Amino acid sequence: MHSVAISLVYSLSAIAWLLFWRRSLAMPALLQRYPLLFAPWLGGALVQLIGAALVLHPDTSAGKEFEAVLFDVLHARADLVLSASASILVVATVVYGMQQQSPPPQTFIRLMSYAMVALLGFMLPIIWIPQTQTEWMRLLRHMQTAAFNWGLLLVCAGLITLLEDLMRSENSAVAGSHGTEPSVGAQGHVAITATGADSPALTQGIEHPQAAEERHKHTAGQQHP
Repeated sequence: MHSVAISLVYSLSAIAWLLFWRRSLAMPALLQRYPLLFAPWLGGALVQLIGAALVLHPDTSAGKEFEAVLFDVLHARADLVLSASASILVVATVVYGMQQQSPPPQTFIRLMSYAMVALLGFMLPIIWIPQTQTEWMRLLRHMQTAAFNWGLLLVCAGLITLLEDLMRSENSAVAGSHGTEPSVGAQGHVAITATGADSPALTQGIEHPQAAEERHKHTAGQQHP
C-alpha cells in the first residue's frame, strides 16, 4: 500500500514538473531561445517516472535505521546543491555587474529562485511521525527526494541559461569590435567623418602614407627622365 502511494507521489511529481515548465516558464518560447534546456526539462520527468517504477519493486523497503541513513545522505546532497547554487548566484551577479553593469538575466534569476523554493520549502519541513510507523518515514523520504530532484534540475537549467547568455554576449562583443575597423579605399584614403558644433557632418579624405610615397616617387621620375 505504501509503495503504491510513493509511486503515485513520483508520478504526480512528473506531471507537475511538465505543467510547471509550461505555465511558469513558458516552455515553448524558452526552448527556442535555450535549446539545451530540453535536457533538464525531459530529464526531470524521466527521473521521477523511473523512481515511480523502482519503488514498486518488492525489495525496496528498508528498515528504520537504514531510512535514517538515507535521510542523512539526502540532506548532505541538498546542502551541496544549496551551496553550489548560492555560489553561482554570487559569481553571476559579480560578473554581470563588472562586464555589463546590469543584473543577471531574468530567466536565470527565476530558475534559481524556483530551485531555492524546491530545496528549502519542500525538502526541509519536518513532519511528526509516530515511532511505530516506519513506512511513514519512508514516504517522507521519497517526497523529499522528489523535491530534491526538482531543485537539482532547476539549478542545472539556470546554469545552462547563464552560460549561454555569457557566450552570446562575448560573441556580440567580438563581432562589434571587428565591425568598427576603419576602411581603406582603393586610392589609399581612410574615410573620416568630422562634425563641428556649427556645421553638419563633413567627410574628409586622409591620404595613406604608402600611397603618398608612391605618388612622390612617380612625380620625381617624371621630372628626371
